[in-house]
Amino acid sequence: MDHYSGKYRTLLNEDVSQEQVRRRIGTPSETAESGSTQPTSYELKNDHAYDAFRIVGKVHKEGDGSAQAMLCAVTLGAGELFSIPQTILKLSYESFQRHTLVVYYDESLKYSRHELYDAKNKPEDTSGY
Repeated sequence: MDHYSGKYRTLLNEDVSQEQVRRRIGTPSETAESGSTQPTSYELKNDHAYDAFRIVGKVHKEGDGSAQAMLCAVTLGAGELFSIPQTILKLSYESFQRHTLVVYYDESLKYSRHELYDAKNKPEDTSGY
């Protein structure tokens, strides 16, 4: 259940262009390109550009649902008694959370990676574990 939830599950992958990301998510609140003299809020590292989006709701993470699947396998299904109600509560809570999604692009302005920040601009783990 958790694996199939979250915004932009099919969007954040290597075959997606900056234009497609902007069309799906909307206008970024901040943008930057390498070589720019403007101060930036996020580090480009080896990337060419980034867009920062302010969003509300759960953003899909790569490993979402992995812990639930392992719990259910180890307990031969009994773990579902705990994991399903816990997941429902977590999903209802996360649907109102504010995040900053920073999408990084390579030289050809194709998606290279993304980072997620909470409402206080602290990094969130995007692995989902």
